[in-house]
Amino acid sequence: MGQEMTCIEDAHDWLSRQTSHQLRPGFDRMRQALSLLGQPQVSLPSIIQLAGTNGKGSTLAYLQGLFISQGLRVGAFSSPHILAFNERLMFNGQPIEDEKLLELVRSMVELNEELIAQDWGPLSGFELYTVMMLVYFSQCQLDVCLIEAGVGGLWDCTNVLEADMALITTIGFDHQDRLGHSLAEIAQQKFGIIKPSTKIVGLGRLPQEALAVLPEMLVNLNFQGEVMQLGWDFNATPAKEGKGLAKRSWQVELPSGRRYDQVTIAMLGQHQGDNLALALAAFEAWMNQKQGEIDWDQALAALEGVNWQGRLECLSQAPLILVDGAHNSQGLQALDDFLTHDLADYQVTVIFAGLKRKDQASHLTYLHKWAEEGMAVYLSTFDYPGAMTQVDWQAQTALPFLDWQPKLTDYQAGQQEAKKALILTGSLYFISQVKEFLK
Repeated sequence: MGQEMTCIEDAHDWLSRQTSHQLRPGFDRMRQALSLLGQPQVSLPSIIQLAGTNGKGSTLAYLQGLFISQGLRVGAFSSPHILAFNERLMFNGQPIEDEKLLELVRSMVELNEELIAQDWGPLSGFELYTVMMLVYFSQCQLDVCLIEAGVGGLWDCTNVLEADMALITTIGFDHQDRLGHSLAEIAQQKFGIIKPSTKIVGLGRLPQEALAVLPEMLVNLNFQGEVMQLGWDFNATPAKEGKGLAKRSWQVELPSGRRYDQVTIAMLGQHQGDNLALALAAFEAWMNQKQGEIDWDQALAALEGVNWQGRLECLSQAPLILVDGAHNSQGLQALDDFLTHDLADYQVTVIFAGLKRKDQASHLTYLHKWAEEGMAVYLSTFDYPGAMTQVDWQAQTALPFLDWQPKLTDYQAGQQEAKKALILTGSLYFISQVKEFLK
């Protein structure tokens, strides 16, 4: 079968069929797969692992830009992808080339056949993606790997690895069916990426209920490393208030005592200050650990060019169209802050589409609030298994439903009024289809 794959479309098609969303405790099958492949993970360099409900991708993007600015070779693994699977496997900021991905997928087809023959069964989707990442990164002669956990942390496939540094960006409610129904339970899953061998733990803005479980976990691990926390050891505060799409500047204080009065970034939203501060603190700590000289001018200049797809991303300025993968309450709160703070004087239209397995009742709280504030709020659906349909929405709310494609087309063709904005938000799979439609 592996040899029958002749083009990248075949590879993408095969990958899209390997989806099993089960969180499977234990890594025996993955360890067997890695054994069959000759233990590619052994040749990986220093690993920085990221977990968290929100902010993983943006923090990873800042770190990637910072390390590249120092001339280091960087691998970055993230999910989900927005336009093409290649985005999940990045080397020095570039997605894996089609030719290399095709070769990798062929070897995965053969690996799955071998595992089936040995009665292990095929790797589930995310197990497979993680193994692919380890094989690819082992070939790239990297200096540092940035690895984002898929769901949770403790039983996530990426946790088969030993990371030098564990970063937990945020903890909120998402994937409760798999991670638990309290912040304490969810925190135990996220903090599961911390190992006895972890040298540095970096914490973002975490609720007290989540933080409360950490001390006992660290004692049980006999953790000997360093813990640094936003608000205590490092911080970011707005230096120059931006409105609308203007770049933001932040005053950043780092664990070393180093302080910068104006760190400028392109990514939108007040929450990006937290992600930026965590990334800079982690970068400084990692470089110090490796006794690396930091060129701070290059580092700070690189941050201004960092973007991350699908997170308050501007797709068009005239007319103004933004997409934001706000698929949980924490993400919607960040979007709410942006609408209130940055688009207060805009006439805003919001189109929201999400998945049935998510807590849409809590998401509707935000949508109703925006409608009451005078925004035009619509619900929609998209072509994805488990997407909320018109019938599903109508059982929960009286907010109007529409097809997003004609609305988007009409909006693009309409009057280019200066103070109008269209926001398409919800599931990242929805955002992916919007971006594909606008390509």
